[in-house]
Amino acid sequence: MLRVYGIGPYKAREVCARLGLNPNAKLMNLAPDSMLQLKEVIEKDHPTQRELETKMGDDILRKIAIGSYQGIRHTMALPVRGQRNNVNAKTQRKLGLRRAAMFGFKVEPPKIRKS
Repeated sequence: MLRVYGIGPYKAREVCARLGLNPNAKLMNLAPDSMLQLKEVIEKDHPTQRELETKMGDDILRKIAIGSYQGIRHTMALPVRGQRNNVNAKTQRKLGLRRAAMFGFKVEPPKIRKS
């Protein structure tokens, strides 16, 4: 099965319906002209890997620049969306301490509870 970054099942069915293709058809069974049409529609109408990655990077940099809570969590390489970091995310916390020192934040490592 061919996977395209940024094209999920819903968009894939939508594109197939638009081109009149069978959504269950294998890519190797498609005619070359159908494959070209598929490629053109995806490139023209749907953002794919490079565009999505740059957009995500720009969003993160914007949050860092405005000094939002999520931006600070990104710079310290800690979980951003409210996950626990006392017990989980050990790798992230190690990275975060290194990054915090790089950016000049004064951060104490979180205290780990012993159970």
